Amino acid sequence: MDDTLNEVLQHCEIEWGQYHNINDLRGKIENWIKHASEEEKHVLIRLLKRYQYYSMVKVNSTFIELHRQFIQQFHDVLDQVQNAFTNTLFFPVFSKGGTRTSSVDMHGCYQRANDLSKHCFKLDFRSVIQEERIDLHSIENFVFIDDIIGTGKTFVKFMKSLYTIYGDYLNQKRIIYITLEGFQSGIDSIKQYASVHGINVNIICSNIHIKAFTQNHIFQQEEVAFSRQLIYDLELRINNGREDDYVLGYQQSEGLVSFYHNIPNNTLSCFWRGNQKNWNALFSGRNNFDPFRKGISSGKAMSENRQKRNNAKYLVNIKEGKK
Repeated sequence: MDDTLNEVLQHCEIEWGQYHNINDLRGKIENWIKHASEEEKHVLIRLLKRYQYYSMVKVNSTFIELHRQFIQQFHDVLDQVQNAFTNTLFFPVFSKGGTRTSSVDMHGCYQRANDLSKHCFKLDFRSVIQEERIDLHSIENFVFIDDIIGTGKTFVKFMKSLYTIYGDYLNQKRIIYITLEGFQSGIDSIKQYASVHGINVNIICSNIHIKAFTQNHIFQQEEVAFSRQLIYDLELRINNGREDDYVLGYQQSEGLVSFYHNIPNNTLSCFWRGNQKNWNALFSGRNNFDPFRKGISSGKAMSENRQKRNNAKYLVNIKEGKK
């Protein structure tokens, strides 16, 4: 097992880059698989060898390459002046309630990696509408920056919300969605929705992510069913015997990817979900515990209800033309 682990560690150093931001990777892997059976260890190590990890360095270098593709593909419709654009704005994929998402981090990384003018990078449409010096009607290209396309549902919901509120500004305009990773099924889902609703969506993605248990990808055809069932049973055990949307990744996406700032729920949950009895997560990026939050039971309910009321009021004001 040590020889295999050494081989995987060397592979991770090469594939993830020297600056992968993970201290004591060997120790973390050993702690991750220490409760696994020998069969489970064998499958987990093979999965890890094909795992995509994006350090900050890799995110930046990938965004530089994606921006080069963006410029090349849309050269004829971009009005570029030095490191800025007069007809193009860049946004994160923001939630309807304005909650911060990992897309906000990627939005900032893209701007800094490519040394682009901060005046072309906006956090939401509402703030731009309030800027009198910018006329949204004159913007021809709306670019959205994100880390991953999973099932595609997040971006489809985002477009629905966006066009409901800001359709007057977006109709007949070009939507460009730039992501580090994307599942083909999610990309297809977005394109299908856009086609049905007459939205001009263009997707630029660095890597098309293949599901872990696709035949002849990581495992040979005769190994796939057994390996998939083994991990399925393991993730049930980690989740205390309960099946939910995250067993084998969100809606069985079978993802093998994470970023220095976030691990998508599309990733196999044995990599990020743990329990106090018999499993330690390898990556802990999905820890959202807030140590400063008090009165979680009643306070959380009151906070969520207040947020819902504020969101509803905000949508009504926008539709009535109020700021």
